This record gives sequence, structure tokens and C-alpha cells, in this order.
Amino acid sequence: MNDYREDFEKVSDREYVATHQFEVLRIVSSYFDGNQSDKGRELLFHLIDHGVVDEGYREVLASLIKVAGLYPYLEPDITMSTSELLSYEAHRPLGGDDVVLHEGQYEAYLALMMGKNVVLSAPTSFGKSLLIDVMLMSGRYRNVVVIVPTIALIDETRRRLLKKFGETYKIITHPTQSAKEKNVYVLTQERFLELSVDIPVDFFVIDEFYKLKPGINGELETRAISLNKAFLRLSRARVSSATLACSR
Repeated sequence: MNDYREDFEKVSDREYVATHQFEVLRIVSSYFDGNQSDKGRELLFHLIDHGVVDEGYREVLASLIKVAGLYPYLEPDITMSTSELLSYEAHRPLGGDDVVLHEGQYEAYLALMMGKNVVLSAPTSFGKSLLIDVMLMSGRYRNVVVIVPTIALIDETRRRLLKKFGETYKIITHPTQSAKEKNVYVLTQERFLELSVDIPVDFFVIDEFYKLKPGINGELETRAISLNKAFLRLSRARVSSATLACSR
């Protein structure tokens, strides 16, 4: 039986990985033998991030990446068979020629593109922000709303989206700003509720959706109530059925 905490400490230690590469690869691979693949992917993310695997073990690492479905971390070269290369290319989103999604992202992406509502609880390494980006890349939406919990996250998200989509969408971060033909509203729940005009919402995202429940992680009841009001208003204003709710 794997001791995940002990294994996590080993794989998280860059120096340990550099000097015990075979052991670390064996540890990571053991999580894909049963029903612990989620833990295996998390360990694999750390192993890839370290970037210290020697050339002699590169094929072993590539094999693990393929098994885990982490296609963005593969290079489409001679280490991939024709079927693997086809699978790699199939994980490119609509309008994102320079983007390849990993298996978990692609599963959520397909569900959203089919108009389904998705509740996603995943670690930061999952790449939840990229899901928002690829939905915007699809060009299907006129009004997108992203609810974030803090002013700091408004600014962080605004800068990221402005750099990528500033020529296509107007990024609105305050209720006093006027809208254009295509807009992305990046707001806290309080700012969203201050909007004086109801807008038709094609797609919306609620970050840290678990804060809908008062008292979670010390969340103030007033903020939870505001988030619930924003969620209800968004649901009523929604034109399409796709919704993404994220938990960190």
C-alpha cells in the first residue's frame, strides 16, 4: 500500500528527485497500477516541473505522461506512435491551435462545449484558468461573467485576459464601465450585484464556489449571501446552459 504523504515529500524534493530518479519514477508509476491515478498525476506534475530527469529516463517519463493523459507535456516527436500523435492532436481546443489540453481539462472542456454545467474541484496545477481561456478562444460567446472572491484576483485575471483577448473582448472590472459588443465581466459578487442593467449571459464562471455556504473557511455570512444572490441572478440571465464552477 502506498504511503502518499511520504511519496509526495520525496517527489516534491527536487534534489531527492535528481539523485534518485529511478526510485521516483517507480513510485509515480505505482499509482497508475490501480485506482490512484489522480494522486499519480499530482506526483507527475511535480516531477515534470522539476525538469531534472536525465536523458536515459526520458522515455520512461514520456510513457508515464502518456498514461496520465498529460498531453501538453509531451513533444510530438518520434517517441509518439501514430495513434498517440492523433490523440495528442485531438486534445487541441477549437480556436486554440497552440494549445493542447490534458485529459482532465479536455473532459471538462467537452462537457462545457456541449452546454453542460461543470463543477470542478482540482489543485492549482490542474490549470483551471486555461479552461476559461479556451472557452473564450471558441468565439461562441458575447457576454462572459467571471466571479472571483477578491479585488486582487480581479486585477490578476484582468491582466491575463487583457493580454490574450484584449482585441476581441472588453474586459470589464467595475459596474460603472460601459459594455461593447463582446465583453468579459471580471467582478466580485458584490460588484456584479451593483450592475444596473441585466445582461444576457452566455457563459459564467464562479471561482471558489464552495463559499456559497456560509462559514466555510471563515467566510462571512454576508459575503456568502451576496455570492448566492449573484449565482441566482446569473442563472436567470444565462442564455446558454454551460456553467463552470471552480474550487481551489
